Amino acid sequence: MELQLIPKLCIRIAICCLPILLFLGSCKENDLEQFNSEQVDPRTISAGDMDTTVVKDDENVTVKLRVKLSQAAAKAFEVGLTVDNQQLEEAIEQGQLANTTVIQAGTYQLPNVVQIPFGAKEATFEVPINITALERVYGKQVALGIKLTNPSKGNVTDLANDITTLLLETDKVLNLEDIHYLSFQKAGELLEIANKQNYTVNSGGISIPVDILLAGKASRAFEVSVVSNADTINKLIANGTLPQNTQLLSRQDYSVDSIQRIPANTNQFPLSVGILWEKITNHLDHPVAFALDLQYPSRHVLSPDKATLVLLIYPDRVAEVDITKQGEFSVSRDNGDGPDAGEGSKKLVDGNYNSKFLTNWDVNNLLWFQVLYPEPILAGAYTFTSGNDASERDPKDWNLQGSLDGEEWTILDTRTGETFPERFQTKRYEFTSTIPYRYYRVNVTANHGAGAFQMIEWRLIRTP
Repeated sequence: MELQLIPKLCIRIAICCLPILLFLGSCKENDLEQFNSEQVDPRTISAGDMDTTVVKDDENVTVKLRVKLSQAAAKAFEVGLTVDNQQLEEAIEQGQLANTTVIQAGTYQLPNVVQIPFGAKEATFEVPINITALERVYGKQVALGIKLTNPSKGNVTDLANDITTLLLETDKVLNLEDIHYLSFQKAGELLEIANKQNYTVNSGGISIPVDILLAGKASRAFEVSVVSNADTINKLIANGTLPQNTQLLSRQDYSVDSIQRIPANTNQFPLSVGILWEKITNHLDHPVAFALDLQYPSRHVLSPDKATLVLLIYPDRVAEVDITKQGEFSVSRDNGDGPDAGEGSKKLVDGNYNSKFLTNWDVNNLLWFQVLYPEPILAGAYTFTSGNDASERDPKDWNLQGSLDGEEWTILDTRTGETFPERFQTKRYEFTSTIPYRYYRVNVTANHGAGAFQMIEWRLIRTP
């Protein structure tokens, strides 16, 4: 009997206790909800000071700021951060903050919130500021107002002290010699283009190197614009810095890309301005000038005194003259069908780059060709243009000689091992001579192994 009663008794006890357990469970749940919703000693958050230690790298200057609590945080929570520069702007306008400027939007990174850990009485957050933004206002103090807003979990801000101010003196965090100034290599004075100075020559015209320099340590790639500045030229003519008869060279008369893309880790970027011969010879009776400005760099700072380059060109001291046709042309050995044949010697100096001179090659009877002038004339360069086919017929070794009487010769230029990788390729050769000659002769001493010699064009050039 007892064994049968025990299970029934247990069931009755369980049934009787169930309402009590449900009640107790319900009470605990209600108490927990009431506890969670209850405000536990709200903390008051106020603006703190700025850490005196800043961290600087190639990209940013990072500043650390503090927020303070009235007492240790009972729970972890967060406080919102927004920009509020109204008080700063009023203080700057009223002269209360001298030599100060507000940091431009987009040049810093402000976190949305600052996290307050459990038990903390203060917390910090970091604001990285783009180093270029600071370099552009070097010598000034920069400022940023940051407002504390909407603390979570029932905490509040001190309305009388809810804006923390970032103040940074740029000349104390940046060294002048480290500022990334952008400049033209030859800016700061007139860049005179004349008498083979400050330019190089090619078959189409001249090229003027105007390299862009970056001071400081180079890092990421960036862009900068190169812009024509006519106003500068007009002012320099008016104040007598440039000759009074100087004319402005219009933008369409020279070539330079408006946007320059500077690769990463580059402190000197090669840049050249090109001018065609026809643009130069159009101004032989007066100098011409133009000015270039560096503008709108995507990074870094324009040099205060070397971001403008003024170029003064003396066309009469730059222009070159093709003197090939001014003399009498002859060769030591002609084409088998004579000088007037389709590939005769006259094709070498006819100015037609679709015709050529072809003759047999004889190592025992070397080839020369020359021009004889009525009066001595000064030359300083010449060009060869390779044939349309068969590179083994190209000239390889030669020398250029000058003579006053055709008897005594002076070697002006010697070339060995020359190649023409492309067909119809024109190569220019310069030499230095201060003596005008009547005869200019090219002695070809080797070709590239063929039994024939060919060349499209030879031009002799008078240089300034």
